[in-house]
Amino acid sequence: MRFGIDLGGTKTEIMALRSDGSVALRRRIATPRDYDTMLRAVAELVRAADAETGSRGSVGMAIPGSESFGSNLIKNANTTYLIGKPLRLDLEKVLKRCGIVELAQRFQSGGDGGHAREGEGG
Repeated sequence: MRFGIDLGGTKTEIMALRSDGSVALRRRIATPRDYDTMLRAVAELVRAADAETGSRGSVGMAIPGSESFGSNLIKNANTTYLIGKPLRLDLEKVLKRCGIVELAQRFQSGGDGGHAREGEGG
């Protein structure tokens, strides 16, 4: 079972995918307004998904920013309470899943799907 979490500015959603790619579960909550509450809320979403699916799934998370290589701190996030926090490491602690959580940068769209064109900065 694979769990994907989309941390948005107003809503946070978890989706559980079976090995064949079909959706086993989908839940949405309002995105908490501070870091510690967000960590607890995400942990609860994952624990509930574990229980409901009967499987301890791997966890991936799309975030509005990126993780700095080396320091593991979040940068360039429009959810500003993430900036300077070791989100992946903190999630691994609260979920008790060392090395499982993966973060993916969610691009902010500028009309081109968020991808820089060749020759543009980024």
